[in-house]
Amino acid sequence: MTIGRIGVVGLDPMGSAMAQRLVAAGYDVTVSNWAQDGHAQVAPHGARTATLPADAAEDADLVLVSVRGERAADEVLFDHGSIGETLRMGGYILDTSATSPGFSQVATAKLAAYGLTRVEARTIGDPVRARLGKLRMLVGGSADDLAAVAEVVRTLASSVVHTGPVGTASSSMAIHRSLLADGFPATAQALLRELSTQPRRLASLSPTSASRMPALGVLAEAEAASA
Repeated sequence: MTIGRIGVVGLDPMGSAMAQRLVAAGYDVTVSNWAQDGHAQVAPHGARTATLPADAAEDADLVLVSVRGERAADEVLFDHGSIGETLRMGGYILDTSATSPGFSQVATAKLAAYGLTRVEARTIGDPVRARLGKLRMLVGGSADDLAAVAEVVRTLASSVVHTGPVGTASSSMAIHRSLLADGFPATAQALLRELSTQPRRLASLSPTSASRMPALGVLAEAEAASA
């Protein structure tokens, strides 16, 4: 499938930066200026503006979603005026919203009933890296679904890891953030390297058990000793 027209829903700093990157790469981009805080955001130069998520999705091949939290994600995907109302059957949703594995799995199944494919994506990086296409991205879904959206993903991210089925990108991101919060930044970076080679091995790990893996545990112990 060739993806040429992209809708973007969620113009927070990351959503806006990703939209700018897609416009710069030559995609036909329509952004929804819907905002969960009630304040409309300014569309990136070169993108068309639509009011509702449904308007941004209507003529799109793929919709990129970047909202904060499950309530907002549920609203833009399923409520009145949502993406699910107008995205054509066979369309794709690349959802970078911060949600739990359970929400991700349920949302993906509901959209599949509409004939839509949701690919779970979690990004690592800031808006500056997003505008340059230098994000790291963890992607959950089938290999076929990832292949279908690969061109768009590679436009946004210079490092892409297929973590496994839907839900594993969110769980892997939770482990990564937990390691950072616990003061193990080198271990968190090693986790990303391990995911590149053994994603399915890590898919069921908890934050605690991740730091005990042989490759990661050595780094965690060294970091703890030097703290």
